[in-house]
Amino acid sequence: MAIPPPTPVCIIPAALAEARIKYFMDNKKPILDGMIAYKPEIEKITYSPSVFLQLLGILMKTPGKYSGVRVYFGSYLWSDTDPGIKYIPAGMEENLVLLFVPTIADGSTGNIVHKDDTTSIYAISFNQLVLLPDPSNTIPAKDTASNWIRHFQSKIPSLNMKAIRTTGNAAFDETRSNWYKIENFIDTDPNCIGLATFIQTLQKAGNLVCIDTHPACYTPKDSFDEAKLTLVFVLKSSNKLDSTNYFFGTNNTNFDINGFVKDPFDDDPGADTGLPCPPDDGCINGGSLLPQP
Repeated sequence: MAIPPPTPVCIIPAALAEARIKYFMDNKKPILDGMIAYKPEIEKITYSPSVFLQLLGILMKTPGKYSGVRVYFGSYLWSDTDPGIKYIPAGMEENLVLLFVPTIADGSTGNIVHKDDTTSIYAISFNQLVLLPDPSNTIPAKDTASNWIRHFQSKIPSLNMKAIRTTGNAAFDETRSNWYKIENFIDTDPNCIGLATFIQTLQKAGNLVCIDTHPACYTPKDSFDEAKLTLVFVLKSSNKLDSTNYFFGTNNTNFDINGFVKDPFDDDPGADTGLPCPPDDGCINGGSLLPQP
């Protein structure tokens, strides 16, 4: 059996990933199913390794340009006025879609804010990376990204109500997006490889069949509020002799089988592999620029 490559710090324990996926399936998916009504919400989105690497390549193409990527929750919306309908797979209208927006660090206010680059909004459709229109250069009816994100956000009041009943947290506010810093994807030194190199190594060895992206939720043992939406990216093995899968998501630096993390906003590279908005301050205070009116 081939020796596996070094594991990036953004890879999280399987038990943690599976607990978060199960929480979504048990608590959030039934609510989303009911809002669509005539069909269920999806359980996962599957990407090919090649198209996912293409996305990561855009983030890393110009060193120092991008500080990370913000991943928005959206729902496909059929509209005769929106050219984005050609990117909706048959039967997928109303279902979950993810939008990937590179961010640029802006320190002009004294605090670093990771601002969306709205000229580079991407979706993955029909196993191809699709560049969506820049909202600042198109009319609202043709602003696919904002339309899809706003459509998902119309479901947030119902998700909030369910979470408040489940957790007792009257201040609960659902996740709009997750921000992942660039250090997750790049090699920071020979002993600390990024996700891109890790995926390439698995792919070259024939040990990677696809990347399944699961909507998930933080559990009572997590540092962020219980029930808030997050994502778990599963790197699925294709090696029959090695069924190991790898899970990329928000890491808990002090995770053990019982859970817990001290500080998800720690600067430790392994501490905050994904920040939900809210409560991410940089997102609230000008980083997140979608949806646009």
